[in-house]
Amino acid sequence: MSLFLDCSYYGFSPGRGCHDAVRALYQHLYQHEVQAVIDVDVAGYFDSIDHGLLLEILREKINDTRLLRYLVRLFKAGVIAEGELRISDEGVPQGSLCSPVLANIFAHYVIDMWFERTVKRHCAGRVAMFRYGDDVVVCCQFEKDAKRVREALGKRLARYRLCLNERKTRLVPFSRRARQRGERQGVFDFLGFTFYRG
Repeated sequence: MSLFLDCSYYGFSPGRGCHDAVRALYQHLYQHEVQAVIDVDVAGYFDSIDHGLLLEILREKINDTRLLRYLVRLFKAGVIAEGELRISDEGVPQGSLCSPVLANIFAHYVIDMWFERTVKRHCAGRVAMFRYGDDVVVCCQFEKDAKRVREALGKRLARYRLCLNERKTRLVPFSRRARQRGERQGVFDFLGFTFYRG
């Protein structure tokens, strides 16, 4: 049994991949009325993960002190980029085999669980999130929910020393009914696939 939720159990999981995430999003968009989509961009996600916060999260499930000690060493080892050693107090080492998994665990606690336990309860309509790594899309039945979720997400990320890329995070009108009335709807990308109401 996976610790990850269905909304994000696509990246770095056995038997599932990005095409499964795209398929799930596609099915949701065409089975449910969605007035707005939040196309989320977390600014420099992999480079911004706070080591102390990540270790706190890992300690909730991992009791092996040797493993935790090795992870601390991994964080402190630094990265060689353009011939120079860079050591930082934040971020997961790019190129490390365990970095995507660690980043996924961090996003699970910071975004996914918060979305499932808090956001869904406070929305008037149906909301669904699809996440693969740091690529996130939130589908909202009502536009007013989308605006509130976007604002709340910014505050949630700030609590964990992350932030939205304000220039790239967008509210996209995506209503099938509005399109049928002749109102122009938006376009967004998810994992290299373009979604539009045509």
